[in-house]
Amino acid sequence: MSLRLKTQTAQCIELMGTIAGDNSAFEGHFPGLPVVPGVVQLQWAMKNSEYWYPQHHFLRIDKLKFQQVIVPGDQLLLTLSHHEAGKVSFRYCVGDQQISSGVLVFNV
Repeated sequence: MSLRLKTQTAQCIELMGTIAGDNSAFEGHFPGLPVVPGVVQLQWAMKNSEYWYPQHHFLRIDKLKFQQVIVPGDQLLLTLSHHEAGKVSFRYCVGDQQISSGVLVFNV
C-alpha cells in the first residue's frame, strides 16, 4: 500500500492512504470478507519507522492492540511517534476510530 505523508515533525509522522480493494494484503484474508492482517499492519509501521531507525534491528512489539478491522475503501491514518530512544509508537485510525496500536522496540 502506498501511504502519503500528511505531516512530519522531529517526533511524529502522519501518513494517509485509501485501502484499495485489490491490495495484495487481502489475499487469503478472507474470501468474501477481506481484512488487512495484523502482521501487514505491523510491517507497514516498521517500514515507516525507518525514518528514525534506518540501520537498527527490530527487537519486539509492546502494548499491541487490535480493536477493529481494516477493509477495502478505508481511509487510513497511520501515526508514528518517537519519544524514547529505541521506541516508536504507532496508531492506525479510520476516521475517529482507532484500529490498532502498539510500540515497536529497536536495538539501538
